[in-house]
Amino acid sequence: MTLETMIFFRQFLGTLTVAIIVGLRGEWQLPSSSNFPRIFLASFVGIVLHQWLQAQGMLTTTAIVTSWLSALAPILIACICWAWLP
Repeated sequence: MTLETMIFFRQFLGTLTVAIIVGLRGEWQLPSSSNFPRIFLASFVGIVLHQWLQAQGMLTTTAIVTSWLSALAPILIACICWAWLP
């Protein structure tokens, strides 16, 4: 599986899951336009960059190290949020 295919399917399944949950709950609201730059930056760092780095690691390492990467990702993201967000 290529890197692009892996990222596409992970994004597709994540988007589908969120859309189903939001659709079932019926609680969708658009954020205010002043928040769009922060949302865009957070989306890029938290989704695009993270997905690319994780997929790159999955393609170049063993299954054990891949499981460690997947398991420790939320901790790394929490540390980054703690450092960047006020």
